[in-house]
Amino acid sequence: MVLTKTQAEQFKNGTLTKPNFTKVLHTVDFEDYLYKYCKIVNDFRNEYLGDFYRITNFSAHGYHIIVTMKNGELEKMDITK
Repeated sequence: MVLTKTQAEQFKNGTLTKPNFTKVLHTVDFEDYLYKYCKIVNDFRNEYLGDFYRITNFSAHGYHIIVTMKNGELEKMDITK
């Protein structure tokens, strides 16, 4: 995906508008944007059989996003409106 200069600046500065937020929902490393700039509703961490899990719930622009990280890497991201 190619972003305009304005969209790229909004992404970098954490000021995405709702239409631009919706546009970049499924981009690579979007979870980094969520952790930096979006409201965390719930954050749960656990170790299971030597693997470290972090499940974080975010709320932004009318979306509820659940990010599951395993050993610091994105395992899955569930997005609901």
